[in-house]
Amino acid sequence: MKLRMGVEVVIATPGRLLDVLENRYLLLNQCTYVILDEADRMLDMGFEPDVQKVLEYMPATNLKPDTEEFDNEEALMKGFATREKYRQTVMFTATMSSAIERLARQYLRRPAVVHIGSVGKPTERVEQMVYMIPEDRKRKKLVEVLESQFQPPIIIFVNQKKGADMLAKGLVKLGFHPTVLHGGKGQDAREYALQALKAVPA
Repeated sequence: MKLRMGVEVVIATPGRLLDVLENRYLLLNQCTYVILDEADRMLDMGFEPDVQKVLEYMPATNLKPDTEEFDNEEALMKGFATREKYRQTVMFTATMSSAIERLARQYLRRPAVVHIGSVGKPTERVEQMVYMIPEDRKRKKLVEVLESQFQPPIIIFVNQKKGADMLAKGLVKLGFHPTVLHGGKGQDAREYALQALKAVPA
């Protein structure tokens, strides 16, 4: 209903957005600003074809010409206050894989790349230690590290929601006080988890 009434911003997953485009609930004729957030995760999850199809629904006429003339600020700003302005596409990604670079080359015109920190290495304030151990020894090693090397607050990243919940239960039994934060939690629970982490004295 909101799409039919007209909206200024649409936030969507690639598959759902493609669905409403194919069913003509939404037109992108006037869209001139595109943000691809977590582009690396979308490609890892197999959404590259959907992303490409969505971008194909954008009018080709608002793509900036790939010529040196349009590196000129005056040329770029010429139609900015009108509907004839060029599309701006922004990609946020934690990693720049070959698939991401391919997507960038296909849909971006002379892109500006902004790196946060140094490419390919951690910031100077980060110390990395890698332990190569079998799967069945991971939990024991984690507890050793938690007990001997670091002071709270500590953040542990896992690859599945279920794994986060199971790890938290195990740590509670060992006397730790963890809080869990993932997409399966409600907004109240997530806010509580963030506040609990912030409240731990450094």
